[in-house]
Amino acid sequence: MKNAANVAVTTAKQSYQIELDYSESSIEKIEEILNKIHEQYLISKDDKGFYGLTIMYAAYLGEVFKRSKGFGFWRKNHPTFGKISFPFYKNEKECFFRSTGVLKES
Repeated sequence: MKNAANVAVTTAKQSYQIELDYSESSIEKIEEILNKIHEQYLISKDDKGFYGLTIMYAAYLGEVFKRSKGFGFWRKNHPTFGKISFPFYKNEKECFFRSTGVLKES
């Protein structure tokens, strides 16, 4: 996921001229990018590549959290979310988010 986060940084700069620096304040820039992607979708109605984008920017958010809070880890293939899911955990029991949403798990 660290590699996917790095691709998010490169893509943000090349495609949207937005600099991401892994700071908490950069999360607002992710919102800006996602808004632009949504606007592009509304015009084109083409969702090709959306899954990759969600993984990439979710990975970036996870890396921001890890760097700013000092903990957290990814797991692959969650039993509820399915294969090729990547939930981000604060600890062994608390799942903060996955590539397509935000949730808490007990």
